Amino acid sequence: MERLWRIDHVEPPEITLTPEQRNCEEFYTKTVRRNSDGRLEVRLPFKDEPTVLGASFDIAKRRFLSLERSLCKRPEVGAKYVEFMQEFQKLGHMSSVSHPQLNTPHYYIPHQCVLKPNSTSTKLRVVFDASCKTTSQKSLNDILMVGPTIHPDLYTLLLRFRIHRYAITADVVKMFRQVNMFAEDRRFQYILWRASPSQPLSTFELNNVTYGTAAAPYLAIRSLSYLADKFMDKLEIGAKAIKSSFYVDDFLGGADTVEELHQIKREVTAILQDGQLELAKWHSNHCKFVDDATVKHLQLDDEMLTSTLGLKWDQVRDTFMFSFSPRFDSDHVTKRSILSIASSLFDP
Repeated sequence: MERLWRIDHVEPPEITLTPEQRNCEEFYTKTVRRNSDGRLEVRLPFKDEPTVLGASFDIAKRRFLSLERSLCKRPEVGAKYVEFMQEFQKLGHMSSVSHPQLNTPHYYIPHQCVLKPNSTSTKLRVVFDASCKTTSQKSLNDILMVGPTIHPDLYTLLLRFRIHRYAITADVVKMFRQVNMFAEDRRFQYILWRASPSQPLSTFELNNVTYGTAAAPYLAIRSLSYLADKFMDKLEIGAKAIKSSFYVDDFLGGADTVEELHQIKREVTAILQDGQLELAKWHSNHCKFVDDATVKHLQLDDEMLTSTLGLKWDQVRDTFMFSFSPRFDSDHVTKRSILSIASSLFDP
């Protein structure tokens, strides 16, 4: 009986910061700033001196040339990769570097692509490997502080999401890339890139918080919390929603009245817009709050289905569902394929 009660007991975990996490928090609050248009700028939280980094250019070059050969064999994927990187540069998220600072500590980050065929927005995404070792056997991630967990744990968030009469979800557009990196730290975010083998291989620097660096999740999520704290007096409902209803870039909130739902959406949007962060893909079990053109024009029936933390959500019936599509040959079942299918059922 005692074990049964323990299973059903829900209590938010007590947050205790390690010395490294406290140092990371202090470093963030001392160094964060806003530029002229309100966008947040942060620094990389080093726990060791960057001088321990060795040479990284050669390994980054070898990996890029290998990637390039692979993309040449798959022209469709290669075209999407080039399109992604061109958009990256067009948006100002990376810039060409004519004279890289190679005489000071720096770091070249290898990159590769991840394909997401089921995504409604980005079918191909470029990811960066800041765990790649330099000649000193140290990587950028090895010398960065990770930072504490800011958002609530997934179990508590899902429970809170389910108790409201009206639910509402959204996500931050390109969340990590909406937070700028200090110019002096961008030399640790060099990459090699060219759109075609006929072009010279060039150095670019990533201008924003980069997915793949150890501190990226903390820096991005902490920036949401920073904006919420600034508006706690003026827009309390929205500020509290930001601090309690985000899981990385996914917002899962709700209310018991339509009026309160409107207020939550209005205040959360206003707070994040002040930091130049945009919310999109609004979904709800109330028809007035569904606002996602990328889904609407793709729907071939009356069902409005979306994904919420790994689950399919039917907004009309307000029910959760599991989607199952076996992808392996029944004659060659392996442990890896079984784990892959099991994870695809529910993998938040």
